[in-house]
Amino acid sequence: MQTCITWSTFEKDANSDTEVHVTHSLQGLVSQITSAVRTKVKEEVERAVDEKLARKFDDLDEGVRWVYFYHGIRNIEDFCVRRMRRALNIPNRTDITYSEIVDRFHAKFNYAGVTKSDLLSLKDSKSHTAVNTVFHLDVQSDAEVSRMWRLIQPIFRKDAERTRYERLLRFGRGRSVITKKAD
Repeated sequence: MQTCITWSTFEKDANSDTEVHVTHSLQGLVSQITSAVRTKVKEEVERAVDEKLARKFDDLDEGVRWVYFYHGIRNIEDFCVRRMRRALNIPNRTDITYSEIVDRFHAKFNYAGVTKSDLLSLKDSKSHTAVNTVFHLDVQSDAEVSRMWRLIQPIFRKDAERTRYERLLRFGRGRSVITKKAD
């Protein structure tokens, strides 16, 4: 047997003879409040999830843009130096610097489509340093390492792999103890 609790309010408008009689069911009122609260909570959760996803995508997008930018710059420069090596008959596996290659090429060849300044910029290109900065993070920078870890975590397919790299990260950053073995 279900008990229905109701209450009534009676109001009379001071300017008229009309009486208003409203009957409320407690169950109906609870149902309305529950529905309203659920709707509000759902909206807040959806907004929070949307904001978090937007931040994650912004981080990822920024990281990907930098990686592709420096990857592209480095490759363009490498394409140029490779072409100069071929023209100079310098094997790829030699310890000759970009600066020496550019100087030799400039001394021996005429070229079109690029300026002397373009080619000379390869001698002291900052992209090598920038690429290393993008690809080789400062191990002591909590912000850089945390961002990198946040970006790569979702990519791990197995918990064991993620856990192994988490341990390796702590080790590599000096966040675990090492001691020398006894002789």
